[in-house]
Amino acid sequence: MAAILKRTRWWWLRWSARLGPLGSGALALVLLAALVLGADIVPTHLAVLRLRSELSRQPDPGVRPSPAGDPGDSPLEQVTKFSALLENVRGIPGVLARMHRLAAESGVALPEGAFKMVTEEGNPIARYQMTFPVKARYADTRSFVRAVLQDVPSLALDELSFRRDDANTPLLETRLRFTLFLRAPEEDARP
Repeated sequence: MAAILKRTRWWWLRWSARLGPLGSGALALVLLAALVLGADIVPTHLAVLRLRSELSRQPDPGVRPSPAGDPGDSPLEQVTKFSALLENVRGIPGVLARMHRLAAESGVALPEGAFKMVTEEGNPIARYQMTFPVKARYADTRSFVRAVLQDVPSLALDELSFRRDDANTPLLETRLRFTLFLRAPEEDARP
């Protein structure tokens, strides 16, 4: 080992004398760059390639078969098939209970809300609109919205508005408006 160190020192002194101080500094930088490339950049690049390969083998969770049926179906048939997948009006209390549970888990209180059922004659899909004024931290509100949209697939976020009177206050006044898509009450009355 001592012989290798002695030979490396001799090699370095010989080449540094030939290159001068600027050349020696440049050579040291090149050696340092090669060390960083070999020790950090190449393994990181290989890890990224491995992760991309694993990711390409997994199915895309966002791609689902169409719940509305075949593309060749008429629009009315597609709406009818889609509405069959929705909860009926009697499922509203269960959805509200899940929303309140998710709000509590996220640190958001839903003390009050405004609710409105919207139905159109001849349309098999009804809309139940819910508006909640919320006072919570931004992260908690975001966590609640994400959780409730994942838990209730027939729920849509229609409005999300934030207001803060004082920049030092951690709590935001937020207005959340959701629409829950349901089978129209006329659909529930049919056998």
